[in-house]
Amino acid sequence: MPKDPIESASKGLGEAALEWTEEKVKNAVKQFRNRKLAFIKDAANIDLIKSEKDSSEYALLSQFIPRGGAIEIQVQMGLALREMRGNGYRVTDLVKKLLAKYGPEGLHIAELTEIGIITQLLARLTKLYPNQEETSKRLSYFLEHVDELVIFVRADDFPSTIAKQIMLRIEAYTSHLIIALGSGYATGVLRKAMQKVRKDDRKYFVEETSEQSQLIAYVYTPELRARISQWPDFL
Repeated sequence: MPKDPIESASKGLGEAALEWTEEKVKNAVKQFRNRKLAFIKDAANIDLIKSEKDSSEYALLSQFIPRGGAIEIQVQMGLALREMRGNGYRVTDLVKKLLAKYGPEGLHIAELTEIGIITQLLARLTKLYPNQEETSKRLSYFLEHVDELVIFVRADDFPSTIAKQIMLRIEAYTSHLIIALGSGYATGVLRKAMQKVRKDDRKYFVEETSEQSQLIAYVYTPELRARISQWPDFL
């Protein structure tokens, strides 16, 4: 009597699984990661980006960001860019390759990670949404729409224009949150824009933080005000 074809197939799969040892799996994952970073080409930069997976900041972020895709690599590259500060050539080289591979949006995610804004955003989201799954969902949404939800203010911008952009976008996206930032002379523009946002009838909540010559403004819809009022920092 011939063997059951389903049973034979099952045994074949079982034998194949036994051959696929843990070491082979590790090597396959390593090769896959190497292929994803192959566009960087510079061995030192690749090693630095890989090493960021061992950092405490990445360990925190990795619990909430989408894994296995472009965003994960962009976050790693942002942390690597921070480590490269002071080495102009390496920074310029990596930025060019990042921009060519992922475009402006990918570069912005890396830059925002570099200067710590993604980690700051996560800290705020965990207060707003104590459930980890919801926090992860919100952070992923924000990163996927980063060019609409983060506004980079320039010194020659008009405060009224920036204020209008913020209020239009915050109503158009379900994040209920916009981040605006400016450096140098642009901080004055951003402060004036925030004054206009605060005066709007919608009663937006604005939180400003200053770091050296940079101003960062977090703008929340009134729907989040009740949650924010529970934060110890604002009692």
